[in-house]
Amino acid sequence: MSASARAAQARFRAKNREAMRAADRARYWASPQGKRDYQRQLKTGHSPEYFAQTVVAQGGCCAVCRASLRLGTKSVHADHDHHRNLPRGVLCARCNRDMVVLDLPPERLAALLAYQAKFDPEPPRDYVWDVSV
Repeated sequence: MSASARAAQARFRAKNREAMRAADRARYWASPQGKRDYQRQLKTGHSPEYFAQTVVAQGGCCAVCRASLRLGTKSVHADHDHHRNLPRGVLCARCNRDMVVLDLPPERLAALLAYQAKFDPEPPRDYVWDVSV
């Protein structure tokens, strides 16, 4: 695109900003699920079909804790490998948040566990600590 075409496009967008935003909002609210599906596929590699197949294959449960997933809510997350951008599974919000810790290097994870153990040397009985790194 030439410099003059980019400049003309910028002028058009500046002049019609509100109309374009209104059209975007109308398009979003016409199909919010479509917008979520598109964003999920861009971020995680999960197409709507792959996401649905994964949920069915997991029995409608989180791949980690086996809690029932409430589809269509923000509590269902498409897990993916952040380094290779490959889809892994579907998780509940809690397990997805906990996966952030597992993406840390092993020595950093061990340091975090050691730090936490200084203040709470006895972990809860229903929680298993495995710090063998």
